[in-house]
Amino acid sequence: MRLESTSFNTIDMAISGMRGQGNRMKDISSNIANIGKGTAGGGGSASDPNATTGLGRAVTIDDLPSQMIDINSATRVYKANVAVLKRYEQMMETTLELLR
Repeated sequence: MRLESTSFNTIDMAISGMRGQGNRMKDISSNIANIGKGTAGGGGSASDPNATTGLGRAVTIDDLPSQMIDINSATRVYKANVAVLKRYEQMMETTLELLR
């Protein structure tokens, strides 16, 4: 059925968005945790002096405001995807109730 494939696409897109933003938040958190250490979680190990973040370099205290904005943005996008799943669940419950 066409309806089913569309339904699963909605779920898949929302879950994919949640995974992507979850990974983004994990990377940003690692960047913040490693501020000023010269290494960060974006690549290499903590003992690797050449390790970099998603920024392509070690994170400094000057990067903190932009990192905080990025994590706030990622959190909002994650919540939006959760809202899509909740709304979809409500629609399915209403549909099943109407069919009873």
